[in-house]
Amino acid sequence: MLAARLLLIMLALVCLAGCPSQLNDTTKKSQTVVTITPAAEAKFKEFLRDSPGDHIRLSIKDHGENGFEYALNLESPPIPSGAVVQDCQGFTLAVSPRDLVYVEGSTIDWETRLNEPDGFKFDNPNAFKSTTEQTTKDRQ
Repeated sequence: MLAARLLLIMLALVCLAGCPSQLNDTTKKSQTVVTITPAAEAKFKEFLRDSPGDHIRLSIKDHGENGFEYALNLESPPIPSGAVVQDCQGFTLAVSPRDLVYVEGSTIDWETRLNEPDGFKFDNPNAFKSTTEQTTKDRQ
């Protein structure tokens, strides 16, 4: 019941945001879904340059008491039907309507770490705790 209510609220927000254009049944969103830092932007572009994919799909794999677990997938066309699309100056980020309510307002950064593999860090105001999903080239 709660999931259905959240979906209706999310659909209303998408409509209110003013998404006038349709491209391959993919909703174009006029505002920013997530903020991507310059370091994360550079990594996304690097991964896409070395991949046959043309866009990145952001999704929620799990959301439990420890926060969200994120998935970033490099994908080839077409962008899934109904996805909310964000133009990120050189690449496209696609988010499913189901995950939009969970990721909207987040910031994605790239962290270089000393004792762990480098990876993307998510700062998500919608999560109880910020969860980091390690992302390396072998995730492609």
